[in-house]
Amino acid sequence: MKNLTNLVVKQLKRKPILTICIIGASITRLISVLFCTYLILWINTFIKREAEKCPYAVCPLKDTKVAKDIYIQIMCGSALLSCVVLPIFGKLCDVFDPRKIISLAFLSRCVTTYLFYLLKEPQTFTAFIVCVSMVLTTIGE
Repeated sequence: MKNLTNLVVKQLKRKPILTICIIGASITRLISVLFCTYLILWINTFIKREAEKCPYAVCPLKDTKVAKDIYIQIMCGSALLSCVVLPIFGKLCDVFDPRKIISLAFLSRCVTTYLFYLLKEPQTFTAFIVCVSMVLTTIGE
């Protein structure tokens, strides 16, 4: 293990860009974890509670099981679509200039975030499409 650590440290000193790549990958993973947590919290705000008022006009979800099912549907749809979409993203990254791809990735993330802001209910087909798109753009970024 010590030999592997020494090898990594030596390569990081020799190629400083690797340090930047590791930091960038860590930030990207952190954003994905935070996004999933935020998505769960957002869905749970729609659960009907007796003691408190719902922040929306209607609280359409009756319990946490329904909220969990919605989250699982979104994540399963994202996983299935990522099998199709990620190879296409990879090919686009090989063909086009990285500056354009990164700009396009951030723009698409911005658009899906705005569409997410407009959602009023989590169990609609529109919400499913927007949430899956947000997951895919997060991964693609």
